[in-house]
Order: sequence, then C-alpha cells, then structure tokens
Amino acid sequence: MKQSRHNLRRSVTAAFVFLMCGGFSRAQTLPDQYSKPPHTAQNVRADAASYEFDYVFKDHRGAKRRWKWSYPRAAADMMRQKYGIVPGSLNKYNTYSYSSEEEKELKKQEALSNKVRILREGLFNLIKIKDEYIMKSDFEQVVNFFMPFTVPIYYLIESSLYGKEPAFTERIALALAFCQDIPYGIPPGIYQQREINGQFSPIDTLLNKYGDCDSKVALFGAILAHYPEYELLGIYTTEFSHALMAIAGTPQGDQKYLNLQGKKFLYCEPVGNARTPFGYFHEENGKPLVVTTIAITQNRAKLQNEMWRKMVTSEILP
Repeated sequence: MKQSRHNLRRSVTAAFVFLMCGGFSRAQTLPDQYSKPPHTAQNVRADAASYEFDYVFKDHRGAKRRWKWSYPRAAADMMRQKYGIVPGSLNKYNTYSYSSEEEKELKKQEALSNKVRILREGLFNLIKIKDEYIMKSDFEQVVNFFMPFTVPIYYLIESSLYGKEPAFTERIALALAFCQDIPYGIPPGIYQQREINGQFSPIDTLLNKYGDCDSKVALFGAILAHYPEYELLGIYTTEFSHALMAIAGTPQGDQKYLNLQGKKFLYCEPVGNARTPFGYFHEENGKPLVVTTIAITQNRAKLQNEMWRKMVTSEILP
C-alpha cells in the first residue's frame, strides 16, 4: 500500500553508504516503511568500470534463486543523470500576475505547460489525482529510456525458465517474483542533487536495493518491454496514488483485468511481500484512475546481444 510521501527528504550520503557497504549501517536510518523478505539477499559492488549485482530471491515456483550480473558503470551513470529535475526548478511557475479571470486561466495553463516541459525532460510528468497534480514518473519514457540497462535481466529470465507452462505467463511470473522480492521502502524526495519525489529509476532501485510501487513498476516494465508480445499499461489508482501495471491477455478463472479499447489487460502488482500473482491486485488501493499506454520505441533487436548471455549467472540455491 502506498502512503503519502510528499516533501520527503533523505541524505544522498546515506544512500551511497548503503550502496558501498552492501547494507544499512548502524548510523543510518532505514527508508520509510522499509520491509525486506527474510529469504532474500541483495548485494551490489561498484568499481571504476562496472556495477556488479548479486540478488537472491524466491522464484515463481518457490525455488531460492541467485542472479548475478554486471553493467558498465559509465553507461549506467549517464542514464541515472537524466532522471529527475533540478530542485526548485518548478517554483517560478507557482505564482503569476493577472488582471482578469480570463488572463488568470491562460496564465495557469501556461504555467502548467512549462512545468510539464521541465518534468518530461527529467522523465517525469504531472498526474492529476483527486484534484491535485502530483509529480510522477512518466512510465512510457522511463521504460524506454532504461531498457538498455535491463538487457542482462532479460537474459537472466530466459536462462531461468522451467518450460513447464506457456512462456508468455512464465516470464511474467518470474519477473514479478524478482521485483516483488526487492525490499520495499520509500525513496527520498531528493537524490543525487535531483528531485525525484520518492521514486527511483530502475537503476537506482537495484543499486539501493529497495523501492516503492512506482519504482518497481518502472523496473518491471523495463524488463518486460524486451518482449514484443507484451502490451503494457502503467496505472495509478484512486487511493494512495498507488502504482501497478497491466498486461494484455486472456483472463483465466477469477483473474482481474481492465477493459481498454476492446482489450483485456490483466493486473500485475510488482510490489509487496504478499507476492500477488499475475492477474490480481490489492483492491484496497482503489480503482484505476490514470492509465498510461506504454508504447515501446526502442529497437529491441539492437539492444539484445548474445555477449550478455555469457555475462549473467542464474543458479538455484539449496
């Protein structure tokens, strides 16, 4: 469940200590609402050349699985620098003068357009929830932009399938299990001198080893976007501005779905220790309110490279 987290601020230094030490130091406070599944482990090492990830989680069939991979640090850091906006850059559009109601409305719309322009440059947008505009990740932009980073995870999924059910559903179930087992926590409002309003990029979710619903939806989408058979929706709900995803498919049994333009999109909850299966969602978080179609503009074939297959490791632990 997503709680209100506007104006949250947390130390950039603390996040860096967390990354380099492989865990939380005694002097460092845990992120708000932090929760870590006991069967999981997350370790990240950084050197001048690369980030090395070592994640242990319980896969979709209940096996304890270990995924190890690396990614060039320079390329990852270039992507990370794009995410978020300069703190305070929207403030100058909060006030404006006018001499009539008509001019007031024009100035209001002009200010809103300028805010959206700045936010979109940082892969964010304004989402209207309960008569309030909230700074949220632009799922379509974020998924496309960070797809290069999730290529190794694409190959990890391909090397971890059991092949005992249709690949369409098994990939979803495995990606869900991986994202759900990443510890939950509310990211800071400002991170690495960029305003992110409590939402990590896919890279920073894995570097910091935790994330909230927005962060995990972005990561989950950036993984599944490598498969052309998936049509993805990013969704915000009426309560707690909770984020989830939906994928076009055929419902089985009592699976829940959203009707959109003649298609049925089955719900996915990439967040939560409950490990909600594909086709279900937490109804206490409200009904879908803002629905974004995630069109993939990246050239999937150019992103995929067999060299990555040799650079990832997937193993089942005792």
